[in-house]
Amino acid sequence: MPPTPVSLFSGSSNICTTPLCYNISETLKYYVNLNADPCSDFFQYTCGSWVESDRIKNTENQTGSVTELYVKNSRSINEILAGTFDELYTSIATDDKAYHTQDQKHLDEKNFNLVKDYYSSCIDEESKQSVGSTPLFPYLANIENSLLPITDEINPQNLANAIVSSVRQGVSTLFSVAISRNFEDTDYDIMYVAGIPVDTKINYDVVDELVAYRDGLKELLINSIGGSIESPEYQQLVVEESQKSNFTVWSASKIDQAVNSFVSLEIQFFKATIVDVNYEPLGFNEIFRLSDLIEISPSVDWNLLVSSLVSESYAATNPPIYLEKNYIEVVEAAISASSTEILQEYFVIKTLKDQMSSFKTPGSSDLSLTSNAFRAPSSKDPEPTKLITACSTEVQKKFKDIMGRFFILKTIGASKPLEKLEEMTNMIHSTWLQDILPETDWVDEETKAKIIHKIKLLHKRVGYSTSLPVDWRDPSTLDAYYTGIQDNNSTYYDRSTAATVWENTRTWKSLVNKRDPNVWIKRVKLSEPNASYYPDFNTIEILPGIFQEPFFSVDYPAYLNYGGLGAIVGHELVHALDTSGRLFNATGFREDWFSESSITTYDEKAQCFIDQFDNFTLAGLDDEQIPLDGTKVLGENIADSGGLSIALHAYRKYILENGGIEEKRLPGFEHLSPEQLFFVSHGLFTCEIIPKSSAQLKIDTDEHAATYYRNIGIFQNSQEFAEAYNCPEGSPMNPTKKCSIW
Repeated sequence: MPPTPVSLFSGSSNICTTPLCYNISETLKYYVNLNADPCSDFFQYTCGSWVESDRIKNTENQTGSVTELYVKNSRSINEILAGTFDELYTSIATDDKAYHTQDQKHLDEKNFNLVKDYYSSCIDEESKQSVGSTPLFPYLANIENSLLPITDEINPQNLANAIVSSVRQGVSTLFSVAISRNFEDTDYDIMYVAGIPVDTKINYDVVDELVAYRDGLKELLINSIGGSIESPEYQQLVVEESQKSNFTVWSASKIDQAVNSFVSLEIQFFKATIVDVNYEPLGFNEIFRLSDLIEISPSVDWNLLVSSLVSESYAATNPPIYLEKNYIEVVEAAISASSTEILQEYFVIKTLKDQMSSFKTPGSSDLSLTSNAFRAPSSKDPEPTKLITACSTEVQKKFKDIMGRFFILKTIGASKPLEKLEEMTNMIHSTWLQDILPETDWVDEETKAKIIHKIKLLHKRVGYSTSLPVDWRDPSTLDAYYTGIQDNNSTYYDRSTAATVWENTRTWKSLVNKRDPNVWIKRVKLSEPNASYYPDFNTIEILPGIFQEPFFSVDYPAYLNYGGLGAIVGHELVHALDTSGRLFNATGFREDWFSESSITTYDEKAQCFIDQFDNFTLAGLDDEQIPLDGTKVLGENIADSGGLSIALHAYRKYILENGGIEEKRLPGFEHLSPEQLFFVSHGLFTCEIIPKSSAQLKIDTDEHAATYYRNIGIFQNSQEFAEAYNCPEGSPMNPTKKCSIW
């Protein structure tokens, strides 16, 4: 049975009066407004002082407690990259021998210099502009002279080699050729071939937008490989470097013609690409074989392509492949109708477009660092803060494991926070699995057994990698992992490309091996405070950016940790059985494995959440009250409700297992019980403001409800909350009807 509330001793002697506890109290006071009535509006109770602070009242941007932590994390990473190694090591020095700061300092310094050189080259706008696009000339010459030379007929081997080279460069040409989870054999990944990413912001049917897009492409080409560049010095450099590389700059007429052909191909590909937001590109229903792909698309030597990316022996097995068959047929027809010259020009333009972030030319300094979204060049210089952010993001992407080590040592510490978080995560997981799920009475016994089996097999990755091939505690593993990417290059483009080619080559060669269960799925910025559940892997990941104040601290009393990050851990666990997660079985295969009667009851319980949130409105422009979409935010609300309940039961169990003695209360909050502060702690997660101008966009695009209503909804549904605060039945925070599933 779930643990019940324990009658615990409280009194003046049970108040923590250490300086640390006063500091924790000050953190809480920054957010809460204890003058508000918790039974009328718990958001105002937990976030009222924060909302009324001068800094928040004077901002016009969306912000919140999570955003503030993101900014703090970003600042820490930027400080690492902007500083010296000695400054870094002074800030992260630790006595924890498991992190090898005493015996492997030289390797930390070597790894630091690798990322520092990369960051310095990225942020050095003057050096990037001095060489412009000329570092690309050798590769562009390779496209024109070797990979796709102009011949009378399209050569399938040449086209295969060109696609292979593009894949390694991180450029999407003709097809998205990538790696996915194999839904029929979970031990191995699988290759998939689908439509290339399209910029849905471009409306090809609107003449003005199409003209502007063509003009932007032309300007890009003129400034990068054209023959009429304004700067005489740069023009001379282009001539010299193009001759060295055997690359011929393009004339204005060639640019005009090439852009028209390029856009024509893009329109065909765009119309053939499935853009339905509900479409899951990695979840194709049918697995093809390499032989099928060869038959569907004879213009490309797919056997050579797979052999080059992976191995000849792998290709010889006629491996399984996920295909977007209709798209491939459209591209095949487009290839057949094209000339080798058009395809050659297409590969050149696509390379320049996708690698805009890697170079800078005179007159085109405001280049987007997002490779999939094209923005026409501008003469406006980027703001320094934006450049720092962009380059910091690039370093985190290319060297996540090295930066991850430095980040955790600088912001989180060494072993204790990770151990404490793992302990709490295991307690929450085991409480749900052993105490709560067996008592679930609305599902039949067969379905309940499958539910328990799935949650038992659920994988938990907490904090950061501590297993080979990369152990963030051990710089020697990082040095070994990144050996193939040691910096022997001069320009930012060279460094960026070398890192991308190294990563993609390594990834493709690993396709023959079983999936490494130790490799983390989430590859986001370290600064992002986040956690995720992956239904196709039945895995949760708690990222390093989130287990910090105000959601978690090794120094916090357990009631704050369980109410803060603990409820978020519970939230991710419950995603395994939300409206989407329950459609995947214990091993990650898509299967509707609930019995019909359990599905019926589940849907009835889910409808309660839908009705509840359909009745909430968000103020938009002119104070228009915009209703929330309860169906769109259903999965997150189910996870919110269940996660909070599980975390509370786990906290109660933790107290019982530690002697049943109440933890000390905080100074200034003596009148609040640990369980009341448990709920306050979770409320801090919902502190957020949204500009009225963004209300409609929030409702239309976000799968999460506005956090004000996440606060109101989650606590309205909690009977334990109502009891903790003695809220009268029927009061705003204690409605008679409550929604719950888990």
